[in-house]
This record gives sequence, C-alpha cells and structure tokens, in this order.
Amino acid sequence: MAQPPQPPSDLQLDALREVANIGCGNAASALSRLVGGKRVSIEVPRAHVVEVDDLTALMGGHERQVVAATLEIHGQLAGRVMVMLERTDAHRLCELLLNAPTEPRLREAERSAFAEAANIIASACLSAIGQLTGLALVPSVPQVDEDDAASVVEELLERSDPSVGVAVVLETRFAATAALPFEGQLLVVPHPASLKTLLQRLGV
Repeated sequence: MAQPPQPPSDLQLDALREVANIGCGNAASALSRLVGGKRVSIEVPRAHVVEVDDLTALMGGHERQVVAATLEIHGQLAGRVMVMLERTDAHRLCELLLNAPTEPRLREAERSAFAEAANIIASACLSAIGQLTGLALVPSVPQVDEDDAASVVEELLERSDPSVGVAVVLETRFAATAALPFEGQLLVVPHPASLKTLLQRLGV
C-alpha cells in the first residue's frame, strides 16, 4: 500500500511562500491593469498544509456566498488555481469591468467577464512561477461557480485529487481601493506529484 506523501518541511514552506509571493504579486499587477490602473494590494501570501476537510472551513464554510473561477494547471506541473470573491465583491468587479449594474445572480456576460478576469490573474501568476522555476505552465479555460465557499472548495479538491487527505494551498488575499472596492482570494493547489517537482526545482 502506497504511503501518503510527507507534508512539506518549514524550509520547503518558506520556499513555497516565496513562489506564491512572486506569482501573486504578478497577478495583482495584472488585475490592476485590468481595472484601469487602480491600485490593487495583496497580503503576504501564505502556504497552508491543511486536512482536506478543514480547507472548506478555512475558506468560509457554507455561510459565505462566493463567486469562484477554477482553472486547471497544464504543462510541466498539474494542479488548480482558483480566484474567489464574495458574491457582492464579484458583482462590484463585474460592474467595474462592464460599466453596468449587475443582477442578483450573474448573467452570461458577467460570468464571461469574471472568467476572463480570472484567466488574466491566473495566467499572470503562473507565468511568474514558470519564469522562476523554468517550468512551462498554462491555465485551462476557467469554470465559474456561484455557490457557498464550502461547496466551491469541495469541488476544487474533488477535481484536483479526491484521494489526497492533505492539501498544500498557496493563498493570498487581494483588495482594490477604488470607487467600486472589492477584495478576494487567489489559491494555488498543486497536485502532490507536481508539488515534489516544484520543490525540486526550488532546490529544497
């Protein structure tokens, strides 16, 4: 019977945080350009090692209503990237992108705008990580979900690898201080086998 992968050491987590810092910084710059040059700030990224069952609570559980776009990582690493905003913030972002008010639930044009924004953010993040590690990374077409945070995260992990009991999640929170303020989260969840490849490239 295969042994479960060992969780990253403190040194490896430090290296992963640095990767997240570079990737998320690039993503914040891309988001700033997307919303007309308005300032987008990010918190210091974190590298979580969490039980899969605990990740839903970390993201807000069933009480937090969100809009999230999930993208698969293709190329020399596998995994998922998720851009998650609370529902009201997602509507503000779409209003800013489309210069028009939104309905209580996002319409097709608004979902497309949110998906395109997520694609730009994820692509910028993966491009920076790829440049740092020398790995070719390409995001898939985003899948947009409008649901509670627990359901969205459970779906993220189910798509990633339902057999994994522990997930390593690179996470940061971002915020725009504009006329239509919004904030959200960027999550990168490497597949366990790809996490090993990533750490080897980082030399830890």
